[in-house]
Amino acid sequence: MDTATLRWILLVLGLLLLAGIYLWGVYQPLDKLRRPKKTPPAERSEPVLDPHSLPVEAEAAAIPAETAGTTEAEAPENAQEPQPLKQDEVVIIRIVGQKGAWLRGADICMAADRTGLSYQNGLYHRMLESDQGEQIWYSLANVQEPGSFDLDRMDELHTPAVLLYFPLPNPMGALDSFDAMLATAERLTEILEGRLLDRDGNPLARQGIVHLREQMRMYDREHG
Repeated sequence: MDTATLRWILLVLGLLLLAGIYLWGVYQPLDKLRRPKKTPPAERSEPVLDPHSLPVEAEAAAIPAETAGTTEAEAPENAQEPQPLKQDEVVIIRIVGQKGAWLRGADICMAADRTGLSYQNGLYHRMLESDQGEQIWYSLANVQEPGSFDLDRMDELHTPAVLLYFPLPNPMGALDSFDAMLATAERLTEILEGRLLDRDGNPLARQGIVHLREQMRMYDREHG
């Protein structure tokens, strides 16, 4: 290769090098502009609980603080001293279904028969033999008016409650009559799978029974 040819080759290479340097300097800023702009990461925010969205224990909220955590048998009842009964008082015990369920007439009829109650004049009665003949000791009635049971339509009957009752004075005394009626009420409640209530519709638990028995005892002392 002669000297002239070598010079031309070096000249061309030099021009190419210069052109490359020029082009690199021109297009480098454009390349930077085309790159996506980096944004700083957003600050992490912790989730905030809305108190109105939290689940509410409705049943627990409905129980007064003084009775929360107690069973029906342990629930506090009227702690006042027993009040004297009127001379013509009617003693009542109610029987209702569990959790608002109504009692069926066919079940009431079966339960009355199994507890030895006699049907007369639309009501069931516990009869008592005395020197004056057969007398009504206490009775079972329908809480719905007119209070009687129609044996021909017992399969159609549905009632929220039945009640056992006896009027004072009673030939067997207030306390003995109450104890006998309570035993029948407890047996009826067992057969009907119901609950016992007092005359005002409050659960009849142990303390309530003690309270009522003391009232009967006071009545017997005063009117015996």
